Amino acid sequence: MKHFPVDLSVDAASCALRCGKVPHALEHLEQGRALLWTQMARFHTLLDDLSSSNPRAALLVQRFQELSFILKTESADKSCDDDAPRVPVVVEAKAVRYMQLVAEWNNVVEEIRTFEGFSRFLLPPLFSDLREAACGGPVIVLIASRFSCDAVIVLHGQPPIHVPLTITIEWLKALAVRHRTNVSQNKTCSPKESRNEFVVVLRELWREVVFPVVTQLKGVAEKGSRIWWCPTSVFTVFPLHATGEYRPGKSTLSQIYISSYTPTLLALVKARKNASTGNSSPISFAAIGQAQPDGQWAPLPFVERELDFLERFLPAPSVTLTKLTSSLSTREAASRALQNNRWVHLSCHGQQNFKEPFKSSFAMRDGPLSLLDIIDLDLSHHEFAFLSACKTAMGDSTVPDEVIHLVAGLQFTGVKSVVGTLWQVQDEVAFKLVSKFYEEFCKGDRLDCTIAGPALHRSTAQLRKEEIQNEKIPLHETFMFIHIGI
Repeated sequence: MKHFPVDLSVDAASCALRCGKVPHALEHLEQGRALLWTQMARFHTLLDDLSSSNPRAALLVQRFQELSFILKTESADKSCDDDAPRVPVVVEAKAVRYMQLVAEWNNVVEEIRTFEGFSRFLLPPLFSDLREAACGGPVIVLIASRFSCDAVIVLHGQPPIHVPLTITIEWLKALAVRHRTNVSQNKTCSPKESRNEFVVVLRELWREVVFPVVTQLKGVAEKGSRIWWCPTSVFTVFPLHATGEYRPGKSTLSQIYISSYTPTLLALVKARKNASTGNSSPISFAAIGQAQPDGQWAPLPFVERELDFLERFLPAPSVTLTKLTSSLSTREAASRALQNNRWVHLSCHGQQNFKEPFKSSFAMRDGPLSLLDIIDLDLSHHEFAFLSACKTAMGDSTVPDEVIHLVAGLQFTGVKSVVGTLWQVQDEVAFKLVSKFYEEFCKGDRLDCTIAGPALHRSTAQLRKEEIQNEKIPLHETFMFIHIGI
C-alpha cells in the first residue's frame, strides 16, 4: 500500500463531482479509504442468517469463518515478525500459501453471493446504504483533491448537497503545516502568541470551508442540533468543530451546532445499526488508569483523581465498575478489562507511532498496550470509550485516509461512541475536562452512549468559559477532545 496512490479516492470523488455525480463521488470515497480497516472487518463478518438457510450454506459459512481466522492470524504474525531473520525460500513459501488462501476465500465469497439476499456480500456499499449514516443528523464529507476541494452534505431523506469550495489543496496543506507547528509541544512561544496563531487558522477555515457549509445547513438542520464531520485527506488534520470568527458579536460553529466526527460513512452506519436499544441489564464499566508506566514517561499526578471522580458520578445500581489503578494496570489486566466491559475509560500516556501506526499504544505498568493488541479483542458489542491520553485521534499525515489511530481502531473494531484527543494534552487539563464531562454525561438514571457527543460539547464550552477568562488554559487545549461515532 505504500506504493498505492494515496490521493486516488479523493481524485476519483472530485472527478465524479465535476461530472455532477454526487452519489458516485461518495461511493468512490468509501471504496478507496480505510482499506486496512475494511479488510480486517471482512474477517469479522457474521453470517448467522445464511448458515441457518440450508446445509450447503452452513458449510460455506463454516469454511468462510475458518479461512478468515487463518488469514487474520497470518496477517498479524507477519506484521509482528519484522525483526526476525528472513530465509528467502521460507518467505516465498509463506507468500504462496497466503495467496492460495486468499484465492479460496474469494471463491467462497463468490458462492455466498449466489444465495438470495447476499448478492452484495462484502462488496463496496451503494449510496442508498451510505445515506443511512445521516439518519441522526447531516454528515458533511470534506474532499481535498489536487483537482478541486469540495464539501458534500449527506442527508437521510433528501438528495446530497454539493458545496464547491474556492480553496486549493496547496492552500490547505500550507494551513495544515501552520496548525501542526503551532499545537506541537515543541513550539516555543508565549500562550498569547499560540492562541493568536490558533485563532488565525480557525478563522481561515471558517471563512473558506465551514461557513459555506453552515449557510447550506441552515435550511436542513436546526440550530443546536447535531452534525457529523467526515474529513478526508488534509482535512483530517484540523479541529473543524472549533472554527469561527472569534470576534465580538460574531459566530463560531460551536455556538450553532454540536459537532461529532466519523472516519467513514460506513463506520457510522455500522455504529448506528449495532447500537443497543432498551437493554435493562447492568452496564459493565471499566476505569483503567496508569500514572507511572514502564519506561521514560513522566508521572501523571491527576490520573487517580480522575478515576475517583468518575466512580463518584457513575449512576448506581445501573453500573458495575471495574477499577484498575496504576498498581493493577498491566497490559494483560487492561486487555482483559477492555474485553470484558462494554464501557471503558482509559487515563494514561498515549503514543502515536507514525512509522508503524499499528504500534501506537497506551503506556501500561509493564509496557505498551498497542493498537495491534486492541484490534485482536472482540469489541463488537461495546458501547463507549473515553481515551484520556495524548494524540489518540491523530493519524499519519502521509496516509491520512487510512485513519490508523487509537480512536479509529476502537470504532472500527466495534465501539459505537469514542472520545479521544487530537494532540498533546496536559494531565491537569484532561482531569478538568473529564470531570465536567462525566458530570454532564451521568445526569440521568442510566448511561446512554448516544449523548456522549452533546455531553462533550457542553462540558468543553463550560471549561472554556471558566478557564479562558483567567487565561489558565490555552484555547487550543479546550478543543483537543473530539467525539467520534453515534
